[in-house]
Formats: sequence, structure tokens, C-alpha cells
Amino acid sequence: MNGLIMRNPKRVSAVQYLDADCRPLDDAMDGPASQPHHHDGLHPEHYQANTPFSAMVVIELERGWHVYWQNAGDTGAPTSIKWNLPEGWAVSEPTWPTPHKFEEPGMVSFGYEDRLVLAYQITPSTGSGNVTLQAKGEWLQCKEMCTPGDGEASVTMKEGTGEPSWPSFLQPETLKAQFPMGPVKTTATWGETGPVVKVPAHERLKDAVLFEVYPEQESTLDHLRMVKSMRQSADSWTMTLVASSYFAEKPAELRLVLVPLNREGKRLNAGIRLIASVE
Repeated sequence: MNGLIMRNPKRVSAVQYLDADCRPLDDAMDGPASQPHHHDGLHPEHYQANTPFSAMVVIELERGWHVYWQNAGDTGAPTSIKWNLPEGWAVSEPTWPTPHKFEEPGMVSFGYEDRLVLAYQITPSTGSGNVTLQAKGEWLQCKEMCTPGDGEASVTMKEGTGEPSWPSFLQPETLKAQFPMGPVKTTATWGETGPVVKVPAHERLKDAVLFEVYPEQESTLDHLRMVKSMRQSADSWTMTLVASSYFAEKPAELRLVLVPLNREGKRLNAGIRLIASVE
């Protein structure tokens, strides 16, 4: 997260949240669409010219429904957010929280149940005055069946200084527990079954017995049998992965999220984002 949300909350400004039924999240949490309610965290925020700030879009779902990661896996479709910003403003690619697996016979998909928080870095231009930022989202939401979802939200921001206000689930420490750290750079070679990745020592991995692996690139790894073997040496690992049967060409790099597990197969934390240059 580049430290902006998790380590320096005074520089964070909010974009109003997206809700799966096209209402702002504060309305959806507190009552039906016909009875809108105000949320203290959604007042107009402030920005400073040429000073990057972090913004978040939240997709809130009915309990038990899920949406998809940037690599949806064997089924589903990635969640997409498009921004409408003032002239001269720039927005980064999203930072994604660590996903979870959804398994069906013969298929594995990757995504988020109940709520998805996407984080962005926005850079304002000079002399913009009061501005309105707008985000529009499209996603596929699934439970026993799948339906397309969409929504939009906007917020007016004032040029100047001010303290942002966050609901509890967007507090920095809460978010830190949901996002992978990194990226961590490493190297990989290509073996008989697929990539062989060197996993360096990292504070989040020190007590790991196993890993969950989430490939950011589509059609790179076999989602059903991702890890062939793991070998630990001191506080680092060598991990042999299984390439997808749809794999066409060896990539220049592998982008993975690694989640450490204990002996019972439970997550220890949200893991790390690993970028491996393929030799």
C-alpha cells in the first residue's frame, strides 16, 4: 500500500463507497434505499495540489455472495473500476487485498466474500479548486448462481487541509491485516512441471508450514494443483509450481501472492506479494 493507508492515515482522503445495489455504502448499511442516512465518514474531504493521496472503493455484498480478484481463476470475471477525474489528475492501478479460494468440482476461483476494498493512489493537479471524483464499478457476484453487478459513487473534495474520518472497517490497522505486504523481488527458473521459485525470508512468512499461492496472471499455473513441492532451507524456501495446461509462453516474470499457513492449514496473516524474474 506504499505506506499511505496503513502508515500515514493523515494523508488519506476518502472516495465514497460503491454498494452492490448501486447505493452508497452508508445508506445500504443503515437502511433501505428509500430512507437514506448520513455517515460521518462520508463528508467532503480535502486534497492538496500535487500531493498524492489514497482513496478506497468498497463493494458491499449480501452475506454469502462473492466477487472476483484480478485473476478470477477457472470461473468468474475480474472486478473492474473506472474513474472519472478532473483534467490533469492521475490514478494508479488498484491495490488488491489478499483473495480467498472458492472451490467447485474441477474448478478453483479467487475472490472476496461479503465485501471488497480496493485501494488507489490519486495525484491531483494544480489549481483545481473544488472537484468531484466519480468511480464506476462492474463485477460478477456469485453464490448458488451468478449475476452481474454495477454501481457508481462520487465525492466532492475541497482544496486545502483537513482530517479524514473513517468507519471502523477502513481504519489503517484493519486494512493492514487484509492486504499483502510487498512487492518482494526474487528469481525463478523453469523446470519440467513449471516454475521453480525462490521464496526469500520475510517477517510474514517466518512461521509458515505451507503456502497458499495466488497467481496474478491468468492461465499461468494449474489452479487445482498449484504447488508440487516445497523445500525449506533456514528461513527461505524453494517452491516448485505446476504450470497451467493452457500455458502458452514462459513469462518474463511471475506475480504471486503467497499466504502462510500453519500445520492446521489456517492463515497466519495476509501474506506477501512476490514478483519473480524468470531466468
